Amino acid sequence: MLREIRTDRDLLLLRRKDGYVLNMDFGNYVVKLHRTSCRFCNPDEVWGIKVESKIEHQTGETWYADTVGEAEAKAAEMVQNRGFRYSSCKICNPLPPENVTINDSS
Repeated sequence: MLREIRTDRDLLLLRRKDGYVLNMDFGNYVVKLHRTSCRFCNPDEVWGIKVESKIEHQTGETWYADTVGEAEAKAAEMVQNRGFRYSSCKICNPLPPENVTINDSS
């Protein structure tokens, strides 16, 4: 199930699940895939994704998916429709080795 994350609290609650987070940055035209357990998915940390700030300043979106396939489908939509670049997080490495053929330019 793919759904948009609208608050920092929602992101914190999703960290308890096994799933994937897509962090979309409108300024840099980048979609980055993370595991929910990734340290970047903690909005309480300095380096964490700040969902509410992104919405307030219209600088990005954050999406949650149960499976990597759902997340990749949403990322592919952003790449095709909006010209975004897609990459996966180097810290949490959410893709299995056989899937790392996507344009990973960050």
